[in-house]
Amino acid sequence: MAWSPSQMQEFFNLQVLPLVWPGQQVTAVTIEDMRYKAGKQCESLYSLQCGDPTESHCRRVVVTFANENKLRKLYRHHYGGESSTAAGPTPCPVVFLPEFGCLVEFFPRDWALRGYVRIGHPSPSGH
Repeated sequence: MAWSPSQMQEFFNLQVLPLVWPGQQVTAVTIEDMRYKAGKQCESLYSLQCGDPTESHCRRVVVTFANENKLRKLYRHHYGGESSTAAGPTPCPVVFLPEFGCLVEFFPRDWALRGYVRIGHPSPSGH
């Protein structure tokens, strides 16, 4: 699913957006970057087009697919939550979906700021 923009669009529209922005729809998904550690995890940085493409309403989101226990620990540690909830105020929520084995972090809420360098900003440490 992570490698397919159309499957991820369906995933965002059916599983993620109803929790964080009810009534919103993703109209296009672009894979910006993907990192895979065999047997451990897959981190994907996506650019989401929401609504009218002429308005340049684009959001960055990191989706991490990994072992449910690992993601649960990460979610609790960085966001203090359990599952299927949005942490923090919109427009930068975080959603942990154990049934899909994934953590969805909307920029800039991504705790590791993995998407930070990809969008043309220096890293938080200045490197």
